[in-house]
Amino acid sequence: MRTELTCTMHRNTLIKILTGHLTQHRVEYFDAMDAWRKVMKNAAHSILGRGDDLMKFPEDLQKAMKLPTSHEEEIQEVIDMLRRSSTTQVTLSHDDYKKLVSGQWDWRDEFTTSNSFYREWSRKL
Repeated sequence: MRTELTCTMHRNTLIKILTGHLTQHRVEYFDAMDAWRKVMKNAAHSILGRGDDLMKFPEDLQKAMKLPTSHEEEIQEVIDMLRRSSTTQVTLSHDDYKKLVSGQWDWRDEFTTSNSFYREWSRKL
């Protein structure tokens, strides 16, 4: 039989950790948006300058057409819930700890990969 580990911490400690994650997420998201804009602007200028059909966008640029996704609301929602909570101590399951304290949200890998894609493309320009 496996015992599920839990972690109890003060609500304000968790809010501070999450606020740090939120700040970092915003920086990463805005960097990705800047890179995305640069890639799209350069691609449009290049294609229109050559007189190419916009429908023949290169395949890798079609991938870049998808806007970076912000997950700020998800993080902010947890912070808001904690601020409104009447309890001062919060007990986290192992999965909650990985997400809220370690920043390993379900969307984290995809977010990091797509942001890297935008940065790499913008560096090539």
